[in-house]
Amino acid sequence: MGWLAWERFRCNTDCKNDPENCISDRLFRTMTDLVVSEGYAAAGYEYINIDDCWLDKSRSFNGKLQPDAKRFPYGIKDLSNYVSNLRELFILSF
Repeated sequence: MGWLAWERFRCNTDCKNDPENCISDRLFRTMTDLVVSEGYAAAGYEYINIDDCWLDKSRSFNGKLQPDAKRFPYGIKDLSNYVSNLRELFILSF
């Protein structure tokens, strides 16, 4: 099981006017923290899914997809590491 942003947050990318609810690094880190602290991880939730609306409007210089730098300033790899590390810490605590 896992958490998916789409049902609640859709494709809200307006972080200027709606910073609490826009698809961003901040949102996924906050939800990861809540999945652990609110007991969802203990109930079996394993995944934080980045579904849609994370992309920049253009590709990188070498043609690869890339995250929107304003909403994901640390990149997807850093976010992935955060989610993975928090999950590992949770598993080790039990």
